[in-house]
Amino acid sequence: MEDDRSRTTLHQMETASLVCGVLSIVFYFLSLGFVSMILGIVAIVLGNRCRRQGGSVTGFVCGIIGTSLGVLMVLEALMILIGLRPFIDSLFDLFLHTHHSMRLV
Repeated sequence: MEDDRSRTTLHQMETASLVCGVLSIVFYFLSLGFVSMILGIVAIVLGNRCRRQGGSVTGFVCGIIGTSLGVLMVLEALMILIGLRPFIDSLFDLFLHTHHSMRLV
């Protein structure tokens, strides 16, 4: 009876790991890198537990792929923000200059 319960728990963890891993990859393609990263980490943790108990590693692998893609997307977003910083600053300066010149009139 207890063996059946542990197999059921293992199967549920494998399923949860696989679902989180696949969703992390899907959310990457939906341009939600942060969500992809979080779901990938959950898939890795659950997949690692399953691996130790002799379960499947597909959720673990999908989690690694989803986390890697999510991290790359977040880094890409940061690079874009850093690259656009001078442009945003120049727009802000232009707005302040226009606002001050209107006030003087």
